[in-house]
Amino acid sequence: MLKLQDLEVSFPVRAGLFSKRRCIRAVRQVSLSIPRGQIVGLVGESGCGKSTLARAVIGMQKPTSGQVLFEGEDLYALPPAQFKTARQGMQMVFQDPFSALNPRFEVGRTIAEPMQIRGGYSKTEMEERAVELLLKVGLNESDKNRHPSDFSGGQRQRIGIARAIALNPQLLVLDEPVSALDVSVHAQIMNLLMDLHEELGLTYLFISHNLADVKDISHQVGVMYLGSLMERGQTASVFEQPLHPYTRSLLAAVLSLDDQRPPVITKGDIPSPIEVPLGCPFASRCPQTKPRCLQEQPQLLEWQPGHFAACHFPLVN
Repeated sequence: MLKLQDLEVSFPVRAGLFSKRRCIRAVRQVSLSIPRGQIVGLVGESGCGKSTLARAVIGMQKPTSGQVLFEGEDLYALPPAQFKTARQGMQMVFQDPFSALNPRFEVGRTIAEPMQIRGGYSKTEMEERAVELLLKVGLNESDKNRHPSDFSGGQRQRIGIARAIALNPQLLVLDEPVSALDVSVHAQIMNLLMDLHEELGLTYLFISHNLADVKDISHQVGVMYLGSLMERGQTASVFEQPLHPYTRSLLAAVLSLDDQRPPVITKGDIPSPIEVPLGCPFASRCPQTKPRCLQEQPQLLEWQPGHFAACHFPLVN
């Protein structure tokens, strides 16, 4: 359904009048496929490029290069009218539900707004659909006349999800959808997302720094570091037998007490995204760096069936 091909997103950095122009490569040559009906998780530390990638997928940030293929169409090669039509097949749920909702709109109007923008719906149809969606996400019909400020964080996220599915999209891009919620509400929203996936046959790109959430919900997972995709594969395979040293260190940081794997200490600081190392971006922190790692950037290769890693010396048994 969705295929990213060598996706690159860069931002210019202000410099002095006579300084060399520099840029931040927020997303670096990422290739990733999401099959129809699957949930693909994307994990990594803050600032690794996950949210920038999400914005490029959804049409909010034009890539510097590469392709975003949705249902076989290269979105950014389409004329504006066709881009708008294709874009309606995917929607986004944001981390902060309050900032994503218009505080002046009643909730019913907020949920109906995508239908109003698309056109072709009567006022009655939009009102009925808004109520249907409120009930589907666990709210009440009477909530349609209230404003976002009247709701808790978890309830606002339910409203955001209702709005996102109003036009029956095929793909939802979920950018840290539960990270701002307390523990009990967190679990409720995760359950809602899983229920909607099953009921509506949705496809998800689920972005999170919470490894437990990604493990619970995803069929496949990708691991990002400093803008690059370091590893991807079936979720069970990546969590049980990581091939990339960075993935291993990321998992080691949140191991449960009953996990028998030894701890892995990651040395050093994350390099500046303006001055990404020549070779492997993780080389300056990796416990098994060799000369080749410092000189040559590794390609994302399939080291085991369906399990890929961008490492010259993967952790293969």
